[in-house]
Amino acid sequence: MRRSFWIALLVVVGLAGAMLSLVDRIPPKSLTVTRMWITKKRIMQYARATGRIPQDLSQLPSENNSDTEIKDAWGYPIIYRVLSDHQIVLESYGRDHKPGGKGDDRDIYGEFSARDQNGNWNDELSAWTLDPMNETEPNVK
Repeated sequence: MRRSFWIALLVVVGLAGAMLSLVDRIPPKSLTVTRMWITKKRIMQYARATGRIPQDLSQLPSENNSDTEIKDAWGYPIIYRVLSDHQIVLESYGRDHKPGGKGDDRDIYGEFSARDQNGNWNDELSAWTLDPMNETEPNVK
């Protein structure tokens, strides 16, 4: 009886371990890029509502049923910069929070234009000038 108990316990623990290994986990780069997309959307919503781009990301409106975290997957704030002509940069320095790197330490860089060629605010779902999902980074930051 005692032996069958231990065998049953091992089977249960083994099955539980197998089930946990099947649980999906969002890779850090994907989570960071998703947060950048949502942040871009919120920046454009703010711009269209107020007529200006936010001075910093803390000014963005909250959004129900969305991950509105303005930190990357490693807990560091997403870097927000406004370049000339309403070009906006969202960037993460990756796991090590240092420029450059490979793998999870690699920088994630996205750039988009807040205005179209006629000077109107772009749609919140407009394309990135430099998409953060791409592995390429700009030469000049």
